[in-house]
Amino acid sequence: MQSVRATSQERLEYLASVLEKGLKNEDFNHFQTKRLLEILSNINDIEVILLQYYSFSDIMDSRGDNKKKNIFRQKHKNIFEYWKSNDSEKQAINNHYLDNLIALGLVGPRELIQTRGFMLDDNIYLTNLGYMLLNLIGLESEKNIIGIPINALDVSRNLLSKSQQIENQIETAKKGAIQEIRQSLDNLNREINRRAR
Repeated sequence: MQSVRATSQERLEYLASVLEKGLKNEDFNHFQTKRLLEILSNINDIEVILLQYYSFSDIMDSRGDNKKKNIFRQKHKNIFEYWKSNDSEKQAINNHYLDNLIALGLVGPRELIQTRGFMLDDNIYLTNLGYMLLNLIGLESEKNIIGIPINALDVSRNLLSKSQQIENQIETAKKGAIQEIRQSLDNLNREINRRAR
């Protein structure tokens, strides 16, 4: 849309050149960095810490310990204690942080999770975009498991599909119940007729 709204002659010439010749590698890298910086401007420091946390592997050592995650949690103890709070207001802001990271395509599950109940230790991983952002700002990360960005359209389609399945199950159960009631009434009528004779 920016290209449509361009007003300066210089900008129009640049866009015409891009359409004619394509983007050079430097241009592409510039736009990629610019986009990542735009994304970075949409997250706060706590979300950056959560982003880095989700980059660390869930793989345990031989003692069932995950040293890197534990060290990271200890370093940012105040954030993780806040995160695990049962206070509804704190949970609301924590959910907003996670929702923002998901909406920006920075974290996601290995595969689409159908329920919304995400918690800190659920299977949420950095997406490629999340790794690119951490790399851009020079933060350590482990690129072991890649998360899939959650597409809101896929989620709503999935919910509609589930809703249809539930409606079908209800309809089937309703038909079965009606058939059982009819059968019981028929049996009752037969018994009444038999006794009446």
